[in-house]
Amino acid sequence: MNRRPGSGVQAYRRRAADTERMVDAAVAEVKADRDAELRERKARAARERDRIAALPAVDPARIVRGALVGDRRGRVGEVVRVSAKTATVRCGAIEQRLQLDQIITIKEPRP
Repeated sequence: MNRRPGSGVQAYRRRAADTERMVDAAVAEVKADRDAELRERKARAARERDRIAALPAVDPARIVRGALVGDRRGRVGEVVRVSAKTATVRCGAIEQRLQLDQIITIKEPRP
């Protein structure tokens, strides 16, 4: 029985090892891309947190019924009720209770 050169157990193992190295390299490349994207998202979130933290504090006395307010998450709504610590804000059809320190922008109601 004559065997072809390059056939046999050693050749099979060599091809399997080559394939495994190729797959490992592809996985490492995908992980590196994913990690770079995650670092960029974290940096973007940190910049946004810093931007929001640098905004001047809102005077709670200016938060009155009918005013339009914006919160730290970018939602804007009309104030329905105000208490000592919270404001109930209507955002579309939903009413949400916000802590007064979460409100970062105010547009006074029209007289």
